[in-house]
Amino acid sequence: EAPVIISFCFICALLHVLNICMPGLNRFFAVSDTFQITSAMQYPRLFTHVLVHQDSNHIKGNLVHLLLVGPSAELVYGSQSMLIVVLLVAVTSALTHIVLFGSSQETAHQLGASGVVSAAILLNSLVAAESGKIPVSFILTALVWGVDEAYKLVFASDGVSHHAHLTGAIVGSAYAFYFVRPHNKRRRQQPVNQSSSSSALSWWNG
Repeated sequence: EAPVIISFCFICALLHVLNICMPGLNRFFAVSDTFQITSAMQYPRLFTHVLVHQDSNHIKGNLVHLLLVGPSAELVYGSQSMLIVVLLVAVTSALTHIVLFGSSQETAHQLGASGVVSAAILLNSLVAAESGKIPVSFILTALVWGVDEAYKLVFASDGVSHHAHLTGAIVGSAYAFYFVRPHNKRRRQQPVNQSSSSSALSWWNG
């Protein structure tokens, strides 16, 4: 029911198993805080870093959350939209990492699907959005979760890519508003098919 999310999780799991057999593979696909224009691998890493994880707890947490919220988001927005969101989250979070940590004295790598999970969470909270209206669930999610992530980004030193979480949330929210509002507007403008409604009602009553 969710080919993009299921395929994404499968690839993550496969690469994690391969990393156990070949330690360091996850770091090979991770994005570094320094970007070398002449290095060919720098460009695919802008996307591949969301597919690899640091350890078993890292991938388990991300995939469990993604499987909880991802399929429903893909069902509402469509597989093509979900793929676009995944790609946008990957490249924007990678570029954010490079900008924020490019001047750091210590080399840091970003990896993991946390940003994609964040995008899926916010996409879900905007499922009920209509033109001119913002769901209460979205406001609560943004306040409770977003403020906490922003605080940790500034003050925490836990080695977690909180900027990736926030980037994913922003991308998911922006895409949902771009997709949902025009979609619902078109849906309200479409005439109701009376024959289909009558047929459905007859079937239900039968």
